Amino acid sequence: QLRKNVCQENRKAGATGFAIPVLGRLPKIFIDVYLLKCRIQMTLRLLDLGTESSLRICIGKPCGGIRPLTVGHDDNVFLNGIAQQAIQKEIAKHNILPENVCSYQKGKGCADATIVDCVVKEIALQNDEFYLAELVDDAEKMFDRLHLELQAVLLMLAGAGIQGFTEWQCANMVNRTNKLVTDIFVALLKYICGLPQGNGFSVEIANLYAMLLLMWWNMDPINPQGTIAPFTSPRHAFPLIAGGILKPVSSLAYVDDAKRFVAMLKSAHTCEEFFAVVQGYCDHLADLSLVIKMGRNVKKCTLFLFNIPHDIAIPDFTSIAWSYDAQGPVKGSIAVVVMQRDSAGHLLCYDVEKSLRTEMPENIQKILATSKYLGVASNAQLDNTDGKEKIINKMSQRIGLVSAKADSIQEQRITHNMLVCQVATFSPICISMSLKECSSIDKQLLTAYQYRMKCMPSDAKHSIFLSEKRGGIGVRSFTREYMGSLLRDIEVYISNDKSLPAHALVSSIEEATKQCMWNLHLDNKLPPNSDAAKRAAESKVSAKKTASFYEDATTPVTTVVSYDHTHIMEKAIHTTSSLGFMLRDLQDEFASRFVDELLLKDRYAKTIGSPLLSGRATLNACIGEGNGNFFKYSMLGRVYLLLQIILEQARKYTIAHNGELSTEAYESLLSRPHHYAQMNSFPREISAIVLATTARTSFAKFIKDYRIGCFINLVEWRSSTKALQNTGIQKPQPKDYKVIINVDNVFKPSLLQSMQLNSEQMSLHLKRILCLSVDDTVLETINDDPQADSLLLNTEILEYATQHDLPIFISIDGGLEQRVATVSITILAPDIKSDDVDLEWQDRPAKALLIRSWQLPQQWGTSTTCINMAESMGFLLGEYTIPPGLPIIYITDSNNARTLQRNIKNSANFTHRQMIRHVKQGIDSSIANHLEYLTSKWPKWDDLSGHTKEMYKRGEALCRAWATQKDAIEQKGNTNDVSIASSHSTNSDSSLTSSDASLSATPQKPAKNRYRFDETMLDCLERILIVKVFSHQLNNNYSIKVQGKQPSPNIFSATANQIADNAATQAKKLFQSYDMTEVDHCAYPPFSQRWSFSFEGNLTNKGATKVLHEKLDDEMVLRQQLREKQGLFLRMSPFNSLRAPQIGEESILRNLMKMTATCWTRSIYRYPPLANYVWSFWRHSTHNAHIIHTLPNKIPKNWKKNPDICDNIIKACPFCSSFIAADNKKGNLEHLHLYCPSKNLRRVREYCNRKIENALHELYTFNSLHEFNCLLHERNRTCTLQENLIVAAKEAELQERPTVQSSTIVYETRPTNVAIKSRGDIELCVLLHKLPQEKIDELDRFPLASQL
Repeated sequence: QLRKNVCQENRKAGATGFAIPVLGRLPKIFIDVYLLKCRIQMTLRLLDLGTESSLRICIGKPCGGIRPLTVGHDDNVFLNGIAQQAIQKEIAKHNILPENVCSYQKGKGCADATIVDCVVKEIALQNDEFYLAELVDDAEKMFDRLHLELQAVLLMLAGAGIQGFTEWQCANMVNRTNKLVTDIFVALLKYICGLPQGNGFSVEIANLYAMLLLMWWNMDPINPQGTIAPFTSPRHAFPLIAGGILKPVSSLAYVDDAKRFVAMLKSAHTCEEFFAVVQGYCDHLADLSLVIKMGRNVKKCTLFLFNIPHDIAIPDFTSIAWSYDAQGPVKGSIAVVVMQRDSAGHLLCYDVEKSLRTEMPENIQKILATSKYLGVASNAQLDNTDGKEKIINKMSQRIGLVSAKADSIQEQRITHNMLVCQVATFSPICISMSLKECSSIDKQLLTAYQYRMKCMPSDAKHSIFLSEKRGGIGVRSFTREYMGSLLRDIEVYISNDKSLPAHALVSSIEEATKQCMWNLHLDNKLPPNSDAAKRAAESKVSAKKTASFYEDATTPVTTVVSYDHTHIMEKAIHTTSSLGFMLRDLQDEFASRFVDELLLKDRYAKTIGSPLLSGRATLNACIGEGNGNFFKYSMLGRVYLLLQIILEQARKYTIAHNGELSTEAYESLLSRPHHYAQMNSFPREISAIVLATTARTSFAKFIKDYRIGCFINLVEWRSSTKALQNTGIQKPQPKDYKVIINVDNVFKPSLLQSMQLNSEQMSLHLKRILCLSVDDTVLETINDDPQADSLLLNTEILEYATQHDLPIFISIDGGLEQRVATVSITILAPDIKSDDVDLEWQDRPAKALLIRSWQLPQQWGTSTTCINMAESMGFLLGEYTIPPGLPIIYITDSNNARTLQRNIKNSANFTHRQMIRHVKQGIDSSIANHLEYLTSKWPKWDDLSGHTKEMYKRGEALCRAWATQKDAIEQKGNTNDVSIASSHSTNSDSSLTSSDASLSATPQKPAKNRYRFDETMLDCLERILIVKVFSHQLNNNYSIKVQGKQPSPNIFSATANQIADNAATQAKKLFQSYDMTEVDHCAYPPFSQRWSFSFEGNLTNKGATKVLHEKLDDEMVLRQQLREKQGLFLRMSPFNSLRAPQIGEESILRNLMKMTATCWTRSIYRYPPLANYVWSFWRHSTHNAHIIHTLPNKIPKNWKKNPDICDNIIKACPFCSSFIAADNKKGNLEHLHLYCPSKNLRRVREYCNRKIENALHELYTFNSLHEFNCLLHERNRTCTLQENLIVAAKEAELQERPTVQSSTIVYETRPTNVAIKSRGDIELCVLLHKLPQEKIDELDRFPLASQL
């Protein structure tokens, strides 16, 4: 840790008097001495004198105001950071902190608390089953007023003991000072109480204080002698139910921001009893402040009461708490906000014009007042409209700041992406925003940034939001950032099954579904006599009565009764579905597939980036409101809900007529239109025939996806006995491969099961087929002739593979060619001779015992298959092939695949967000889940046999010996060889390997050398070992590729890798003879996450955010290419090899290609006074001498609307226009670049053409010398290169090209060459006055360039 800090820069809260990075400039002995000093200090819990001092200064916020920044001594900051990491691991290890403490913990944040907070209140208001109170507490300057004694008590409460962490904190607080620096004065303060800010150890104590507060709230509010309830079953908690599982929610805490929920059944308790319990919890809060002398300001404490009858008198809730200012107890009243219900049970809500709110009754003002909890602003009605307005205002401030301060496009892009995007990505699930609101912010962005981005009002501004890799500026739009973070947060939070936020999100979906079913029931849209209709009729959803005040504060304009309760997941699903991203629950996999197929058939449902979308020519750079037609196909949409009812009734009908629920009968029923016609769920919308046809299509895709997941068409090659005994390396022939998984033995999934259950059953099916068990069912016939050559049996393969008494060696390699990926695994045997005395087989080529190869589909979900997917599939095939009780050594050349396996095995080192975003979605989440499932089935180390453990230990020792041996060789030899391999990819995984780096060793970057092997290329994962070797050390015939080099780590490993590489290459040709058209696309890959997003019928297993960013770029490109001139570069990009990085970062060349380079008309826009100078010059010209007195001194204000002034005077080309002429040309880029007859511009064009001509002449001369051994002018005929270029140029001109006609892309071709003509054709055109005489002169001056 210290050595890492030595290489870093100064941190925000460090370096007052001493900076650790300074040690990096000193000799190594200084680092060693300092490290020894740190160890002594940590052991004795002693600090250096003066290091506990800190500095506190005030820094300005970007949007106004100040923020205090505490800077500590770097020695103190570093040591406390080490102590924090240690105590944090101990706290997490023993599960000391309850789940509802969300602050300063690895993998937790504000959203963990705000999600639960929002969902609890939503459900309570919708169902009206509980009296609910929310006691919001914010301790008064908690960080500054936490006494040292209390800090020690908190550490001991956590089990730290008197010494250790407790002693360390006490030493930290003794003689501590803080130097306060302001604009007015500088003061030296002495710590009497409080937690040192900028100190990592302080946050753990703050968490322990939050735990103490929640534990205090778990005491009995009525009986002081009662017990403290455990966090797992607290008193008066709100029951949060999801999937039939109940989790009680009683309190939430984020450091000093804490709240207590009090929920009591209305059917079992009276309001008076409820109020008494609430007062008891208020007293608990006050009693704690009296005990610990923590100041508590009653004005910062608020009590929200929900579902209270309107005729109930609200008592005064009081608190006698410790006041820090008064240094004693002070009594005060707690502010109360009440959400009431009328006598009919309707929730009373209000919609009041802002100008009238101050005239409304006090309780209504409190209801409408916005309160903020951890950055999420809403009122008691759960309406966040006012909060979003504040966010938009903050965005406007930051946008104005960025647009005013930036001096360049690059600076503006970086500043925007740092300041503005933070607002968009903060807690997007709880701060719900529609696409319309996002687009309104993007319009502000374009208006504020267009001048700094050097754009004119008429320019196409799509490139501002287009990513840099696609040729745009790369400013991230608000829509892109908000939608991306919303999709990302949903994927991360809802997939963590064991967490409270995931439980809350699922509960929100279930309650929103209940409400939607209720609304369908009220609209009589549920099929009559269905079970769902009966459940909806019996369910209870309370009504909302909203009174709207727009004219005066006494009489409402309207009073509306509705059932539109707020649900954060309903809003999130509505927003994401508008762009085509549909959240699917794969617990009901077939329903998700069915509704996706219906969605694909809807001609009005076009996703973002779809080429079928019309009317793009009128669309600007803002995405807009999306397509609302998608929502009915979402989880909460009418089509999906009615489809679930149809499937439910089909299962019921199947049981009634067959006595059991079988897949065959269920499928047969859904494949015929009779059932749909009988249900009649979509009258005049979707016919029964369409539903039946769609069901059959869904069945076919369902079967196909599981066939692909079951490795259909997997081929196998086995070595023969005689081939194994030969001295040479075997060469498998295509005819020797056999298909071992075909349509006859492939897994058949059940429509009635979830994806997880089907996937697990598929895994068991694969294990039965592929495992090399003692039952050799693969070989049906065995030749009894001992002289006959026979294929190896399973038992023989295992025997040969373990004859060295080491783990089984398996080499893995993948291939990718023309978007077709293949993977091959090879089980290897050592070539052991009878006279061997040691490990001589390491220096001999490996023997192939078994090869299994498979071709991946071209599309896997929304992604195209890649080499990393193929390499990862090799680990799956290896796990299925080898019996579970045997250790394995994998030999692979893929860093990414081995990193995936290592990270999955060591998943405890990652947070859930890291596992989802960085580990699983890095390659593909379904493949990662599949590998994780197989890894979870590994036998535990204690359950392995003694022989297996010994084999593994010997294998680990052998691999480590390889690494040590090669390191010694590298130190002696020359390691300056430069190869294709990147050492960065090797070092990136070194911190995650199981090997421990020596503390005394200074990290060094290994030299680039393909022929090397070290500790960083070895992973030891208990049952398996992974050896990473560099590929292509050998040729295809197993000879060494670079003479004089020694393959690493040895010949055995290098040939093992080359055998797998040859097998993968052979598989590409082998599968060309198979019909792979039926298995070229896997829409719903098995082992996908239960909650996944689908896009255009495919699961986004690499992350919906990644797909969103790609589609937004596609949409910007499709929109801008409809611009006749400024879309030319994007339209023609598929027809040339010119890419954005090749033409520079906002260079003149790029601006020329985009038609946005500086010209006369653009200069007038960029510098407004220039128009007035032109007017003054024209006014004082001789031509206007007789009318000068009639012309104004300054240009008319409406000059842009006057074509005579605008086009003929101001914007007229300054190089070729005349004051007398009435048809002056505009000085735009096209005119100046191509047509202006100015002498200087013609010389520039002449210079450019001459450069091209000279370059072509040199190129042709070089080719002529190479081809004919003579100069170009010494031969009468042209060289081959020139002939080929001329032919290619003529063919390219006749290619079909996209053109813009009537705001649509039209592909056109030329029947004959127009731009490239022979000299005779040009002379004829000149005679016919179709071309000017200058074209013949141009042909004579530039003959070579004219040919192209």
